[in-house]
Amino acid sequence: MSLKNALHDPEKFNLIVAECVELIEREVDSKKGLSGVAIRTGFKAVRGLKPGFLEGAVR
Repeated sequence: MSLKNALHDPEKFNLIVAECVELIEREVDSKKGLSGVAIRTGFKAVRGLKPGFLEGAVR
């Protein structure tokens, strides 16, 4: 099944969104140093202030 077709299937679409969110979270967690601290802090603030923001942005 192509990605285009998978995106039109609601069940597969939700799985793709969840995997993208997980990928973004892993990337943010992997950042090191001062810039990593800034990125992780900002990411945590956004997720705390607006739950579901990342999922909505991926959709």
